Amino acid sequence: MKLSNIAQNWTRNKKNTYVKGGNDFDGFLRLDIGEPWFPLTPDLERTLGNLSVDDFKKRPDIHCLKLRNAASKFWNVPAENIVVANGSDQFIWLLPRLFMNPADNAIVINPTFFLFSESVTRVAGKVISFTTSLSNKFEATEQIISDVINTANQNSVKIIWLCNPNNPTGSAISLDKILKIVKNTSALVIVDEAFFDISDLTTSESALSLVNKHTNIVVLKTMSKTFGLNNVRVGFTIANKELTKILEDWKLPFEVSHIAQEVGSVVLNDVVHWRKMKQALLTERDWVINKIREIKSIELASPTKTTIFLIRKNEGDIFKLLLNKNILVSNFNICKGIEDMGFARITVKSRAENTKLISVLKKIDDCVI
Repeated sequence: MKLSNIAQNWTRNKKNTYVKGGNDFDGFLRLDIGEPWFPLTPDLERTLGNLSVDDFKKRPDIHCLKLRNAASKFWNVPAENIVVANGSDQFIWLLPRLFMNPADNAIVINPTFFLFSESVTRVAGKVISFTTSLSNKFEATEQIISDVINTANQNSVKIIWLCNPNNPTGSAISLDKILKIVKNTSALVIVDEAFFDISDLTTSESALSLVNKHTNIVVLKTMSKTFGLNNVRVGFTIANKELTKILEDWKLPFEVSHIAQEVGSVVLNDVVHWRKMKQALLTERDWVINKIREIKSIELASPTKTTIFLIRKNEGDIFKLLLNKNILVSNFNICKGIEDMGFARITVKSRAENTKLISVLKKIDDCVI
C-alpha cells in the first residue's frame, strides 16, 4: 500500500537518533539512557505482591482518577488540570496533531530533545530552529528569547518547544524567560519538565505555576526520568481545564493500563522516598563531575542542573573510545545544534558504575581514535 504524502515526507526526512535498542549491547555499562539507577519505593514491592490474577483482567480506568489524584498531590495542582498517557512521548506526538496543520511552523531551541522536531515533521509542519552556543554554556540567552518571540509573531508559529532542564545539556531556562514567551506570543508553549524533579531547580522555578494563569502553555511530566518507571510508561500533561478537556477527548482510550495506574499511584505517594533518592542522585552527580574535571583531556560542555551532561575529548571520539571499553553513552555528534562537535551524553548512575566510567576515562586520557 502507498503511504500518505505526510508519511512519505516524514520517512524520507527521518534522522538517526542516539537511542540504542536490541541485544547488541548486552554486557555493556549503559550510561546512554536517561533513567535513574536508584531502588524504587518499598511500597511498590508490597503492592505488586498483593496483585491478583483478576488485576490483570481489569479494564483500566479511562480517566486514571486514582493516578491523577496522586499526581495532583505530588505536584500540588488540581486533578482536573492533569491528563495521563502512556508516557509523555504520547503527548509530544499528539499536541502537534491537534494544533498544527501541514506547513504550519513550530520553534525549537537546539540542541534539545529530538522528538520535538520529529513530531512536527510527522504532521508535515515546518521547524524553525534557534541554536544556543557552547560559549554561552548552552543557555537560552535574552537575545534568543527575544528572537523566538519576534519570529513566532512574524511567522504565525503554532507551537514553541522548551525543555527544562534541557536534554541533553542539563541547562535550565528561567521561569521569567518562559513567562516572557507565553505572554508575548499566541503560540502554544510546551515545556517538557522530564528532568525537573531530579534537578537542582525548586518548585518555584517550575512552569506549573503558569498553567492556570495563561491559556497557551502546557507542562509535560514523566515517571521515567524522575521515578525510574521507564518500562511502565506513564506521562502527564498539566494545563488549563480547556486544554486538558481537548487532550482527554483526543488521546487514545484505555491508554494507561490498570497495573501502570496502580504502580504510578504508589510511587507518587511515597514523597519521602523520592526526596531521599533525588538527593542521592544529585550527590552522585556532583561526585562524577568533580572527578571528570580532574581529567585533563575531557571537557564538560556546561554546568548541569540535573543528572545528564555532555562531555567530549580534546582529541579523539569519546563515544567510540568508550564503546571500545564496553561502555555505551549517547552519541550526540548527530544532534542538531552540536553536530560534529564530538559530544556524548552521560547519565549519572550508581557509585560503582560511575567509578568504572571514571577509571576508563582516566585510562583513555592519552588515547586518540
